[in-house]
This record gives sequence, C-alpha cells and structure tokens, in this order.
Amino acid sequence: MQIIRKFFIVVMALFLPYFILSQYTFKELDSIINRCSLDSTRFYLEKQKAKAKSTSEYFRFYVNNAQYYRDIRDYKESLLYLDSSLSYIETEENKGVYFQNKGLIRFFQLDYNKAIQDYQESLLYFKKGDKRASTFHSLSNVYKKISEYDSVYLYLKKAKTSFVEKENPIGYGVVLFDLAGYHFNKGQYDSSYFYYTEALEIYQRENDKIRQGKTYTLLANVYWAQKDYNEAIKAAHISDSLNCIMGYTEGHLISILTIAKIYQVTEDYDSSIYYLQSILNEQELNDKYVAIKQHTVSSLASVYTARKEFDLALKYQQEALSYAKLLGDLGSEVVSYYNIGEYYLAKEDSINAKKMFLKAYSYKDSVVKLELMKAVSEKLAKLYDTENKDSALMFYKAFNFYRDSIKNFNVQKELEINQLKTNALQLADQLSKEKKAIMSEKKQKNVIFFGVAMIIIVLVIVLLVLRRIRQAKVVLEESLSSVSNEKKENELELKKFKKYIQSPEASKALLENLSTDKDWGRFMIDFELLYPNFFTSLILKDGVSLTKNDCRVAALMHLKLSNKEMTEVLHITLSGVKNAKARFRAKLKTS
Repeated sequence: MQIIRKFFIVVMALFLPYFILSQYTFKELDSIINRCSLDSTRFYLEKQKAKAKSTSEYFRFYVNNAQYYRDIRDYKESLLYLDSSLSYIETEENKGVYFQNKGLIRFFQLDYNKAIQDYQESLLYFKKGDKRASTFHSLSNVYKKISEYDSVYLYLKKAKTSFVEKENPIGYGVVLFDLAGYHFNKGQYDSSYFYYTEALEIYQRENDKIRQGKTYTLLANVYWAQKDYNEAIKAAHISDSLNCIMGYTEGHLISILTIAKIYQVTEDYDSSIYYLQSILNEQELNDKYVAIKQHTVSSLASVYTARKEFDLALKYQQEALSYAKLLGDLGSEVVSYYNIGEYYLAKEDSINAKKMFLKAYSYKDSVVKLELMKAVSEKLAKLYDTENKDSALMFYKAFNFYRDSIKNFNVQKELEINQLKTNALQLADQLSKEKKAIMSEKKQKNVIFFGVAMIIIVLVIVLLVLRRIRQAKVVLEESLSSVSNEKKENELELKKFKKYIQSPEASKALLENLSTDKDWGRFMIDFELLYPNFFTSLILKDGVSLTKNDCRVAALMHLKLSNKEMTEVLHITLSGVKNAKARFRAKLKTS
C-alpha cells in the first residue's frame, strides 16, 4: 500500500501542473505571458498555441512570439513572427498593433527612421485610447534618440492629452515623468519639479513603489541642480528605502550612487567614499550591474583626484576603463584614457600621459564627444610642442577644428557629412586601386573589356543610388506632408489658445490663486506658452542671478499689471511691490 501511495503522489506531482494549465483559456494564458518571466514565456507560448482557435487568437499568438524574441534581442526572428501575424489581421486595431510592434523592433535595431514610419502608420488605425497615447509616447522616445527635442515635447504633450488618467493612471504617470525629464534637460527645474511631483502622486495612489523610487531619485537630481543638497540627499534616501522594500537591487544601487555623488559635489569626500565603497561591497553586485560598477569606480577616481591622492585615483580609473571595455562603451573608454593621462601629468610622467592621450585621440572617428576631443587635442599639442613641431601643429589644428565645430556648426550633421565624404573617398580609392590592378594584370588587350565593365558597374551603382534617392524622396515627402499637417493643427490650436489667453477672462484665470509654488509652476508653464523663452532669456543674461520671486515680478511687469494689482497677486504690501521691482531693475542694470 505504501508503495502504491508513493507512486500515486509522484504521478500527481508530474501531471497536476499540466492538468491545471489545460484548464486555462487562451485569454488567461495571454495575461500570464504578459506577466511571467522570459524563462517561462516559451512554455506558456506552446500552451497558447494549442489553445488558439480563432483568427484573432492566432494573431495574438504570433504577436506574443514576436514580443518574446524582441525581448531576447533576436530581432530577425521577431520580425518573422510579426510578419506571420499579417495573414490573421481582421480589424483596424490589429493593423495598428502590427505597425506599433514593428516600430518597437526597429527602435531596438536603432533604425529610427523606419521606427518613425511604422509608428506613424499605426496612428492611422488607432483613432483614440491608450494604444494611440502609447504610440505618441513611443514616438517621443525615438525623437529623443535622434536629439530632435521639439518633436519630443510635441509628442509627449499629445500622449498626455490622449491618455485618460482614470483608465490608465500608470501610463499617464509615465508621460508626466518623461515631461519632467524633458524640462530637466532644458534647465527648467521648476517645471521639472512640478511634473515629477504630479507623477509621484499618481504612483503613490497606485502603490507602485518601484516607480516611486525612480521618481524620488530624479527629484534628488532636481534638488541637486538647484543646489538644495539637503533635500537632494533626503529624496535619494527615500528612493533607497522604497527600492530596498521592493528588493529592487538596481534602484538601490543607483540611489546610493546618487547620494555619493551629491556628497562629492559638496566636497564631503569621506561620506562620498563611504557610500561608493558600500556599493562595491554589495554581495549582489554581480556582472549584471557592470555599468553601475563602472560609474562607481569612476566616481571614486574623481574623489581621490580631488583629494590629490593620484595613485588611488589612477587605480580606480583603470578599473573604470576595464569596465567600459567590457560594456563596449566607447565614450567612457575615451574619458578613462583622458583621466588616466591627467593623472600621469600630475605625477609628471609625460611619456605615459602622452600614450593615454593618444589612445583617447584614436577614438576621434568613433566617438562624438567634441568637448573631450578638443581637450585631448590641446593636451597632445602642448606635449608635442617642445619635441615635434609638426605633430604639435597637427594637434593644434585638430583643437581649432573641434573648437570651431562646437561654436558654429550642427555637430552631428557635420560629422555625418564628414563620415560620408571619408567613405566616398575610401570607396573611390578602393575602386581606383582595383582598376589599376586589373589593368596591369590583363595588360593592353583587356583594357576595353574592363573599361566597359567598370562603366556598367558605375551605371548600375548610379541607377541603384538614383532609385534609392527616389524612394527616400517619396518617404521624405510623405513624412513632410504628415509633419506639415500636424504643424498646421498645432498652429491652429496655438492661435485658439493665444486668442483665449489674451482675453480678460483668461488673464484673470491665469492670475487667480497664485499662493503656492505649485500654482506658480503652472502659471510659469502657461506664461512660457504665450511668451516663449521669456524666463530662459532672463536667466541666461550674463551676470544676472534671479530668484523665483524676481521671475514672478518680471512676468507680472510684462503683463503690465499695476502696483496695486501686483499686491493682490503676490500677497504683499504696495511698498513691498515697489521694492521688488526696484531690486529686479537693479539686477538688470548691473548685468
């Protein structure tokens, strides 16, 4: 009996999971696949395949497979599965899903132009709702990668208006989070703070502690940028607590790294070293977190440099270099070589310093970091100045080139053009060498034959190039037409907004209830829409250091409010208004 009982238990253990899984419907398996780990996804996909009966279910099955292979970075297989779903598309929404997923694959393949085309195509089928909003959000991410920040802002605003907060609060919160990041990168810290706190309120309502932790980390960066270091450290500690509660190791490490860097800025080097070393002592700091290791040892090198402990600085910078090579991060490699060269210079070891700077300079065609390359060129020019005038002159020319490029040109476009010119010259040189080799091998009797062959090859290349140019022109015209239509829509909306905002009712509404920083944050955003770059032009004036109150007074003066009206808005006395205006004018006169 005991043997039979054990046999029964073993059989149940083996077959019970399959029995339970067989009870799941296709839709339930769809939900499981969206939530389970990558290791389990293949198993559930096989179960889903057996359950698929209708055309729509087969479409979902192939899309799920495409998403799985995209997640494991097998983009070729992902596209194959996605294209297999085409024959099962029955609805307009599924067409949109197809193009949306294709755009995401193109995005991960770094083919940003095709990603934009696919996302734009999906918008033709998503007329409203979360899918349309998420596509706008995806487009903002693509434009962020190609540094077209006006388009980033445009599509983030479209995503914000398309999301329904009550239906998808997390999606709406993520858009607010990215808007905050956009304003942070623009140096508009009040607006950034406003959007981060709005996103944080949503994450707190939804009890999403992971996103709360990330938001607190970036709020710490806002406080940091505003030089409110105590609040920055406090926000980073809150982020760390939330990450530890959720067992989110990466978030925990980033929070600690943020705290260490803030202490570094405040020149509390002992505290900075304590937190940086605590990261390196973490038991869970495995190969998954190589990027964090690289940032940590690089920060340690900076701290020890500030303390003039160059041997330790050199040790950690060499570690940072090894991690950068492991990551394939060419930009960090150049920075590491440059910093190591600086350490050797500090130790008066010009030979090794020169080697490191030459290593850094060798990346000039691969890394678009013009400020860094300008500094490297200058160092090399000075090192060679006393021993090799020709080399020194070459590096001085490189220094002038990078300096002028930074000042006068669209750097990215110029480098792309230069790269294309270099490729064209290399190709022409290669063709010339091949032609000479063929001519010498076949001698005079084959001159005509090979001449004709070369002409045919060139004609074919020209025809192919012309064909590609025509195709690119068609695509460009379609994109320009789409952008033009959207621009017209936006201009129409802006005209309506300006007409409204210039009305007495709008001015009154704009100036009501301006008692808190949050109210002023909204006011300044609306004010910037009507008077673009008003605050930026004030803040960027040489020698002018304006407070928040100065900016508020400037805005109210620009609106031509009387002193009495300003007392009501600012909640101060008439003499207080006069003093505030006088201080503001005095600051402008001293600039």
